[in-house]
Amino acid sequence: MTRKNKGKESKKDDSKRNTLILVCGLPGTGKSTVSKAIAERTKALLFNTDVVRKELFSRPAYTQEEKDLVYKMLFEMAEKFLKQSKNIVLDGTFYKEELRSRVKEIAQRNRSAFAIVEVVCSEKTAKRRLDERAKSESLSDADFCVYRKIREQFEPIREKHFVVDTGKNVGRQIAGFLKNF
Repeated sequence: MTRKNKGKESKKDDSKRNTLILVCGLPGTGKSTVSKAIAERTKALLFNTDVVRKELFSRPAYTQEEKDLVYKMLFEMAEKFLKQSKNIVLDGTFYKEELRSRVKEIAQRNRSAFAIVEVVCSEKTAKRRLDERAKSESLSDADFCVYRKIREQFEPIREKHFVVDTGKNVGRQIAGFLKNF
């Protein structure tokens, strides 16, 4: 890739650009598992909405104000560390197009490579995972009722993105994503 720099052409090495990868999807689909794997393979910092929420609120009520603050903090952390040339993976439902667009704007402002990974699985698998999660300690409070509510509110991803189906070989899918990213 070439770009103009004060009248001179210079080569920009895209392999040295930092990255911002947004991992999104419904509760119970395996977003955190996929996010961790991508973060490890890309040597990225991982920021998770559940972790941020629990840091901010010991007993979250999941009000709109709380959700707004959680995403605001996530965006601020991403911006801060992109400016330090770190790779970032963001893990959360990101069920609204506006939230995903804000992440893309952060990547563009910081001249970072950007990708969206949507994590999916069958409803039956998500329900089983959420039921199992309810029996153990978890950062996420989402249950199957929350899954259904977010499924109804989840706005379609209109731009090019990669889909990981956690009902299939996840490692192979992540390797394919990273190869083509």
